Amino acid sequence: MNKLLIALCCLLASGWVAAQTEEGGLQTQAEHQRIAAERTQIAQRFAQEEAACYQKFAVNDCLNASRTQRRTGLADLRRQEILLNDTERKRKGAQQMQRMEQSTVQDAAAPEAAPREKSSVRVRTSPPAEPRQPHDPAQAAAAQAARKASLQNKAQAAQEAEAARNRKAATLPAERARYTQKQQEAADHRAQTLQRNAERTKPKSTPLPEPAQ
Repeated sequence: MNKLLIALCCLLASGWVAAQTEEGGLQTQAEHQRIAAERTQIAQRFAQEEAACYQKFAVNDCLNASRTQRRTGLADLRRQEILLNDTERKRKGAQQMQRMEQSTVQDAAAPEAAPREKSSVRVRTSPPAEPRQPHDPAQAAAAQAARKASLQNKAQAAQEAEAARNRKAATLPAERARYTQKQQEAADHRAQTLQRNAERTKPKSTPLPEPAQ
């Protein structure tokens, strides 16, 4: 009877934990939406500033300042996203542990309820059968510990795999930003080279005719 009460209390507690983790999932989703919206705003602002830079005399200085501001904003958002992904991974791990504990509690309560049910059936339908082997608590506890250890190992492996994917994804925006910057610098260099060549090859102006004597 005590085991059944303990199992009921654990199930109620797990329901509260599930509600909390679900609320955390909704907050995480809202944060992802906010980060995506801020990325869009940074891209729009950079496009406007870039267009304005081409109307100024110091075009390159203006573009470099705007690009630096864009990189800083995107890097800050990426840091927020990595922290958010780490929190989400921990939340999922807690959910999986909670399911494992719930399964363990149910397994522990099952041996007490099963003999009573079988005993009542024997009394109603048939004479006593051969005595059943007594339940070994140590063996049952060892089996439950082995199942729990196996589930924990699987959960840890899943968390490590997700962490590796997040680390790999974190490097992609930085690589794309460096590639874009190099492409833009190369384009600026070509434009400056063409301008210098054009100034060198510009034909000299025709001299004015000498005044008549």
